[in-house]
Amino acid sequence: MDSVLVVTVGGSFRPVLVAVQEYEPDFVCFICSTDSAREVDGPGTPCALRRGSEVIGRYPSIVAQAGLAPDQYQIEIVHDPDDPQEAYETARRVIRDCHARFPGRTLYVAYTGGTKSMSAGALMAAFDDGHCMVVNIRGKRAELSVVQEGTETPEVTDVRALYARRRVEIALEAFTRYDYVAAEAVLREAVARDADRDLKALVRDLRQLARGLAAWDRADYDLAATLLNGLEGFLTPAHRQLLGKVRDKTRILRTVGSRWREPEMIRVSDVQYLTPEPVYDLILNARRRASQGRFDDAVGRLYRALELYAQIELLRRDEPVLTANVLPERLPESVRPWLEQQRHSDRIALGLVAAYDLLAQLAHPAGLVWAERRGAMLAALEARNHSLLAHGFVPVTAEVYASVQDSIESFIGAADAALGRAEGLVRAPQFPQTLPEETLAALR
Repeated sequence: MDSVLVVTVGGSFRPVLVAVQEYEPDFVCFICSTDSAREVDGPGTPCALRRGSEVIGRYPSIVAQAGLAPDQYQIEIVHDPDDPQEAYETARRVIRDCHARFPGRTLYVAYTGGTKSMSAGALMAAFDDGHCMVVNIRGKRAELSVVQEGTETPEVTDVRALYARRRVEIALEAFTRYDYVAAEAVLREAVARDADRDLKALVRDLRQLARGLAAWDRADYDLAATLLNGLEGFLTPAHRQLLGKVRDKTRILRTVGSRWREPEMIRVSDVQYLTPEPVYDLILNARRRASQGRFDDAVGRLYRALELYAQIELLRRDEPVLTANVLPERLPESVRPWLEQQRHSDRIALGLVAAYDLLAQLAHPAGLVWAERRGAMLAALEARNHSLLAHGFVPVTAEVYASVQDSIESFIGAADAALGRAEGLVRAPQFPQTLPEETLAALR
């Protein structure tokens, strides 16, 4: 029948024999205790039929009754049949081995025989595997006694839908941690095993959502927009609006930045729509990294957000200034001597601190906020400079991150307020950690 059977043995041989006869497997793996192994292939008549404590008949071994050849079965011993962990690990190993030895064949796991721990271990291993057909032997019972002889009927449960539901639940837990790569990997396993149409659609959408948010997380905004298009039920209009703005502003920054060798070509028309949404997006990204305990990554993103804010404000001037290659003629004569002090080659390039110092000398609102907070900001940046991802080897702790976050985020908020931006960082929406209830209806 192109099938393989894994079956727990003990108590009564009848359910085991019924399963073997019903599915006619090409190979059978019997999971037994030391005592019940005799029923599988012991000599004589090791199988006893009981009514209560009374033995009412004896029969040859299960192998003999089923007509199995020696190369059609194996026996795996559970040394402590009352230990669910050993039973689970044995069943899990056996199931994996059967998949490897018999690829493409239907794998049935019959868990009715054996101790409660053996049955529970086999059932849990089958559910965790997700490829199995689970078999329970049902029938009429005399009060609370065992199933009566002749009434046994195998009942199959396809665990694939249950497996898919569990995979979705695990993926949703990953969403709460902003771990979209893990969520997509888990969902990739679930989608091929699910036969339920609604659940399959949910798995497909969740997988696309995870891929889209992962792309957004790594600043691949074009791919994120493509993947998240059509998933309106998962993201709010504010999320879609932010992604659209970040995507557009990043394109402007990329285009302008590519002209660093010829900054004289940059015109007001090139940057007239430039606003700091990419800065807010980086700060939200830093918060997500911090929630995962990745404080070095988070501080690095905060540093870049602060630097980018200054770069954007300098580009937004009536005479745009590119920090990678500053043209003194685009700035007042009063700051040109200071600019020349920043020249270290054939061009003038400004780092973060120098960019803000220039904004302060220009009496730009963000520069004036910087001038008031310069000492505190430099102290905050020192922690980043000493980290492994910058210039040192000092790990960034949660406390250090919190201090840097407070300094940089409060500065951005104050600069926005000085510039009259009502729709600033405070309005930027963080990625969702939970999904709308209506979208999860297929899980119920």
